[in-house]
Amino acid sequence: MIVCDDNDKRCIYRESDQCKNKTIYFKLVEEAGRQVTWHAWKTKREKIADWSSKRIVTKTVKEQEQGTRTVLAEIITELQRVGRHIFNTINQYKVLHHLKNDLKDDKVKAHVDFPENYTCKYAEEIQSMHFGGSRRLLSLHTEVMYTNDGTTSLCSVSDCLRHDPATL
Repeated sequence: MIVCDDNDKRCIYRESDQCKNKTIYFKLVEEAGRQVTWHAWKTKREKIADWSSKRIVTKTVKEQEQGTRTVLAEIITELQRVGRHIFNTINQYKVLHHLKNDLKDDKVKAHVDFPENYTCKYAEEIQSMHFGGSRRLLSLHTEVMYTNDGTTSLCSVSDCLRHDPATL
């Protein structure tokens, strides 16, 4: 309802003349100035004081809010954001599929994922280690390589805990 062509990036991104002003019409009528209550996911930074130091952590929490905002306008804004996300995801899959299926003999397609951290455990531990002692963390770096000859999966283990492109 809000785009002319769901395969056209200009329509999805609300940049085309035909789509930029399209909207969804609801039968529900909102009363101006009426107080409404809703839940929203918020990212918060909190100071945590533990036995060794004070540190700041980021948490995502669901909070109840109240106000006079226009709920329907917010729904339309979120639909536009979700539409962009879906469009980008579908196109990324199309490009990856094309790259995988049209490999030349001298080319390799490497699909690398960002690492995940894992906590190491011993088969037998003393009590202080069991309750959050200084456990060692490791990262698993995964990769799949596609060639005309087939697919090869790789996984490396590292004590580098960074999660950015430089670590890949």
